[in-house]
Amino acid sequence: EVLEATLNRTLTREYMDVLKVALIGGASSGELDRASDMDQDMDRTETSRSSLQSEVISELGSLLLRSEATCQAILLCLLRALSWHDTIASLKATFLVTPVVRHLFNDHSLTPLVAAHIMTCVLQGLALHGQHEANQGSLLVLGVQMYEILRPKFINILEVMNQIPNCSPQDIQKLDDKILMSTCKTHNKVDKNKKEIFKRLTNQ
Repeated sequence: EVLEATLNRTLTREYMDVLKVALIGGASSGELDRASDMDQDMDRTETSRSSLQSEVISELGSLLLRSEATCQAILLCLLRALSWHDTIASLKATFLVTPVVRHLFNDHSLTPLVAAHIMTCVLQGLALHGQHEANQGSLLVLGVQMYEILRPKFINILEVMNQIPNCSPQDIQKLDDKILMSTCKTHNKVDKNKKEIFKRLTNQ
């Protein structure tokens, strides 16, 4: 059982690396591995996080996400990995979800049901890995980005947020107002105020 668990974790992490190369391209994921080390200081994690937020889908990645044979499998795998019982696999998936969802949104490939599922998976990831500092920071950034991308078109995102236990309706409204008032929807830098509100909402 120990060997099987170790093998599953290793294969999942390596598969995340394969998806990164296929969807975004670039060199090996050594930088991601270093950022995944929970003993590293937050400055290095933050540097890796902000650099990966600006990643865009490559030509090969675009073909994969426009193919019915591969798109759903890739998206569901990344979303499932957010709450996989391995912090490193979850962190690797976190860095890939934003460019994938942004690409699908721009292609008008998302439905209200899929949008709700994306937001739910981010919250599940926070519920499982929120106690780890590096994972929490990346998942909070991802949560705000998903809200920014999805909420203007899919109002049912509010229903997902309202299902968070003990959440404050006032905080949800505050976050909603900030998102809808944003004039620049393609920026990569997450507003600290939005992140703090999202953190308060998901603290439980």
